[in-house]
Amino acid sequence: MEKITVLWGPSCGSARRACQWLDEHNLAYNKVNVVSQAISLDTLKKVLSLTEYGADEIISERSKMFKKFGRKYIDSLTITELHRLLVNYPS
Repeated sequence: MEKITVLWGPSCGSARRACQWLDEHNLAYNKVNVVSQAISLDTLKKVLSLTEYGADEIISERSKMFKKFGRKYIDSLTITELHRLLVNYPS
């Protein structure tokens, strides 16, 4: 079985709760800080393939990126453009 990877940022409550749940259930996982370590394009593609609604599920409306660019702009991006934006605005 593939080890679980949690992509998190220091201000992400959902990721903190996920790690807490994994700890409570003694499940091993890798924790990757996407603020200090840029997400790869391949990882972004894998994450998006696991979502039902794409970028809406991985970008918080409270994030700096969302506040600066808005949903309409973010929804118009290609995967490569979205990756570039996530690398430049990781939190």
